[in-house]
Amino acid sequence: KTLKAVGGTKAAATEKAKKAADRQISTVAGVAAKDAKSQEECLAMFLEARKKLGAAKQDVKVTNFDLDAPDGTALLRSTNLQLTRGRRYGLAGRNGAGKSTLLRAIARYDLDKSFPKNIKVLLVEQEAAGDDRVALQTLLDGDVELALLRKEEKELQAAGDDKDEHRLKAVYERLEEIGAADAEARAIRILRGLQFT
Repeated sequence: KTLKAVGGTKAAATEKAKKAADRQISTVAGVAAKDAKSQEECLAMFLEARKKLGAAKQDVKVTNFDLDAPDGTALLRSTNLQLTRGRRYGLAGRNGAGKSTLLRAIARYDLDKSFPKNIKVLLVEQEAAGDDRVALQTLLDGDVELALLRKEEKELQAAGDDKDEHRLKAVYERLEEIGAADAEARAIRILRGLQFT
């Protein structure tokens, strides 16, 4: 009998594996870029709603909403959600039940028209691409509003005599309002609570 080689040479297999890894990396980078854009859009939506409605001071009640998975599979139908101010909640369920999809819908203000947009929602994805940042910096970078305000502050200060003093004052006021001076201390407390050292 004659044996036939399957799959080609070792070099061809290595090249094929490299291309597959490159595709996966570019897909993860594309998803990360889309999420970053979504976070900025959600932040703008929150800031606009907060300007119009003021700070949220009530419980969240969303009634009779539907939620589908990204592939169109029905996850929740005619569902009610109530979140009482000051309480903490956890989601438990089997894989594919829709826990992450529900949290993403809340964080992107896509859940339902009745979900209040003047509530600031921060979502930490369960999986993230690794990089060279330390855990503290990763956590601080996750606060998109803080990062954008600090970036704008640097740009305004770099403008020298041409800087917009009125806008710089508004940036400083918002930084104070969100507690930017204490952001690192709060992040350290969060990380210690998660057993980071």
